[in-house]
Amino acid sequence: MRKIPLDSPKFRTIENININLHGNACGVKFWNSQAERFSKRPQLRWGNDWVLKLVSKFGVVSNSSRILEIGCGAGNYLSALAPMCREIVGCDFSDKMIFYAQKNAERAGCKNASFIAADWREISPEQLGGPRAFDVSFSHMSAAAAKGEGFDKMLELTNDWLVWVQPFSRKDSILDLLRVDVLNRATPNLQDNFSYAFKTLSDLGIPPNLEFRTSVRTDSFNLDCGARFYIGRLSIEKPLSQKEKSKIRACLKSIAKDGKTESRLETILCAMVWSRNGKHSIKI
Repeated sequence: MRKIPLDSPKFRTIENININLHGNACGVKFWNSQAERFSKRPQLRWGNDWVLKLVSKFGVVSNSSRILEIGCGAGNYLSALAPMCREIVGCDFSDKMIFYAQKNAERAGCKNASFIAADWREISPEQLGGPRAFDVSFSHMSAAAAKGEGFDKMLELTNDWLVWVQPFSRKDSILDLLRVDVLNRATPNLQDNFSYAFKTLSDLGIPPNLEFRTSVRTDSFNLDCGARFYIGRLSIEKPLSQKEKSKIRACLKSIAKDGKTESRLETILCAMVWSRNGKHSIKI
């Protein structure tokens, strides 16, 4: 199993990038703080995960496939896909996510996995083998490949299949409240990402196959953990002053019950499955 190290000259990693966007550095810090929690999620099963069922339904992966996963996180999907393919490469800008992804792959007995700890925006297709270097490009809930240049690069690197899963809409009872009260901004319109991806693929001749799922869950934190979580999460969107951080703590305290905050997260997920050769259209 190969991990391309953070200080490798082959990839410009977070520490070596002259960051102009505040959210990039804070994003690494935030997702590093979440890596251990993500690593403890149950192992995915092909029979009960809707995205893996789609991969199976369309015959996306074979034992000769080379797969690239953008935003692999702690490796839940990577460890499920690895036994079905020849080679899989996981990329994430959080070095702690990559650490746990490697550990999870080792526990699953995956010997065909490689890992890149680097910012997707800073990786060129040539560094990964050039255009169409992979049979499958896969991304699940990663902002790195959500739209624009990140999505275009994902498409450029796939020789055949593209599997793209993103939130079509999302309502978070606490995060949305804090955005308005602290940042004075509305919840981002995630449907712009969907529109960009759908139009880009459709313009190539065949619209992607679409599948939607609704997810509802609750997240509970004690006040200290909740403050760290939401301050870290909102710091991705803008630099927070001490006054704004104090306002977040005060807001959480005002809505807490028995010293805990509980948020309700409602998400509509969209999966796009597309083949450069049009094979996805057969299953519609």
